[in-house]
Amino acid sequence: LGGSFGLLRASAQGDARWDRGGGYVGASWLQQDGYRDHARTRNAHLSGKAQWNVSDTTEISLLLQALDAPQAQDPGGLTLEEVEENRRSARERNVLLRAGEEVQQIRLGLVGSYENGPHTVDGNLSLLYRNFFARLPILPQFGDGVVSFDRLSPAGGIQYQWNGPLLGWTQRITTGLEVQYQNDDRRRWANEEGEKGDLGLHQREEVTSVGVFLREDFALLPGLELTGGARYAALLS
Repeated sequence: LGGSFGLLRASAQGDARWDRGGGYVGASWLQQDGYRDHARTRNAHLSGKAQWNVSDTTEISLLLQALDAPQAQDPGGLTLEEVEENRRSARERNVLLRAGEEVQQIRLGLVGSYENGPHTVDGNLSLLYRNFFARLPILPQFGDGVVSFDRLSPAGGIQYQWNGPLLGWTQRITTGLEVQYQNDDRRRWANEEGEKGDLGLHQREEVTSVGVFLREDFALLPGLELTGGARYAALLS
């Protein structure tokens, strides 16, 4: 796909089937200069999934998502006078300080499901890595305008569900556990005309969240269902 203001986009995808499973992969790439000055964007995406039916009751899937966005310029806001003079221009400070951001991210996931009669068990594991870098239109005398962080975040959960009659009532009982950890390495510098100046902040942020839940669904009448549940979550930093 091509268009005005430097728009170029390409994408491709494919899928395959094999004995007791299948999968797909897709990729896209985008580049555009933007309607305004200092509004150039470039990014690429990749995603994929592979699934296997291990047995008649068990299925597992492997997931992948990746993003590379090395350029996303920020033209900033204009005054009415600046718009009337040249509506396609960028804010002068945004150009001087090279305002914009860069992002790289990858997420891997493993999902499993077991179903046998009224019993269902679902589980998942994931790992996220994110690298973020931004130049903000903040002059050095007003604060730190260059920001970056590296994030690592593994997570997992398991859920059990029972479907069936109990004391003459059709109902569904679900319970589960979820755990997530996040570790950020953050830094901030002065923005010296788009370059890193003095380091103003360097800190590591860590947090762990744990949640357990219970939910019950009653089919009171055809088309009428009553749901009740409880959840407890804790943040450990």
